[in-house]
Amino acid sequence: MLGRAPHRFALSALAALAAGLLAPACSRPADSPPPLERAAGPHLAFTLAERDLLPENLAFDPITSSFFVGSTRKGKIVRVDADGNATDFTEPRQDGLWMILGMKVDLARRHLWVASSDGDNLEGYTRRRGRAAGLFQFDLESGSLIRKWTLEDAGSTHFFNDLVISESGNVYVTHMFNAPAVWVLAAGGEQLEIFVRPGGFNGPNGLDFGDDGLLYVAHREGVSAFDPATAERRLLADPRGWMATPADGLYFHRGSLVGLHPEEGVVRRYLLDEERTSIVGAELLAEDDPANDDPTTGVLVGDTLYYIANSQFGRLSNGRLPPVAQLDPVVVLELDLSR
Repeated sequence: MLGRAPHRFALSALAALAAGLLAPACSRPADSPPPLERAAGPHLAFTLAERDLLPENLAFDPITSSFFVGSTRKGKIVRVDADGNATDFTEPRQDGLWMILGMKVDLARRHLWVASSDGDNLEGYTRRRGRAAGLFQFDLESGSLIRKWTLEDAGSTHFFNDLVISESGNVYVTHMFNAPAVWVLAAGGEQLEIFVRPGGFNGPNGLDFGDDGLLYVAHREGVSAFDPATAERRLLADPRGWMATPADGLYFHRGSLVGLHPEEGVVRRYLLDEERTSIVGAELLAEDDPANDDPTTGVLVGDTLYYIANSQFGRLSNGRLPPVAQLDPVVVLELDLSR
C-alpha cells in the first residue's frame, strides 16, 4: 500500500517559489544565458512504502490508470493501481531481469517494454569483466514474459538505458557505455539492430519522438534529432548554453523539449526554433526540491510529467544500503506542463 497525497499538495519550498520568495539573482558573466523564467513547481503525486527499490523510471497505462515503477535494486517492476495499491507486476529477477531502467507501455498492443541492464545497484551484483543488457517484452495484463532480446557477449560492457516506441511499433533503446548507440527492434522483428552509432554521441540517454516524426535523443554533448527512415542526424545548436548538464529523461511536449537534469536537480523546458534546429530559450519548471535525492526519470501523461524525486542511488556504498528504516519512502512528483 502506498500513501497518496491530494492531487495538488504543494511542498513548502515550492509554495515559496510560487509566491516569488526567491533570493535576488547574483551578477553573472555577460556571455552566460539570461536568467530563466520560472513556472510553478511540482506537487506530490504519490509515495511508495517500499523504501529500498532504488527506482529509476516510470511507465503509465491509461486504460487501467496504473503506474509501473522499476527497481534497480531488486530487478522487479511494481504496479500501482488507480486506488493507490502497490503490487509486484514481476517478481525480483523474474525471467532474467537485471536493473529495471527505461519502460514504456505499448497501448495499442497491450505490452510493457522494459530496458534492463546488469550493474552495481542490483542486489547481489558481482563485479566482473563486462556487463549484460536486454530488452524485455511483457504482457500488460498478466505480467508474463512474451520475449526477450539480450546482449551478453563476454567482456563487453552493455547498458540499455531508456526506450521509446514508434507509432508503427518499432522499439528504440539507448545503449550508453561501450560503443554508444541507439538500437532498434522493428515491429514484429526477430533481431535487435544498431540504428545509429555516430561520433560525438557519448552517454545517450532519454529519447522521444517529436510531432515532426524525428527521434530526439539526449546525450552528453546535447540533443540530436534523427530521421527514423534515413538515420540522418542533426545536432541541435545551443549557442547560449541553455542545456548546462546532460538530460536524463527527455520528453517532447507541444513543440518543446522537457529535460530532467539529475546533476542539478532541475527540470527545464527547452524552446526550439521553427526549423527545430536550435534551442532558443529555456524555462525552469522545477528547482532542487526538498524531496530530491538523486531524481531520475518518469513518464509524460498528457500535459503532466510524473517523475521519481528520490531514487536514493547515492545511499548505496560498496553494494550495500543502510538499514531500510534509514531510507525514505519513494516519492513521485507531478509537474503540470500546460502552464
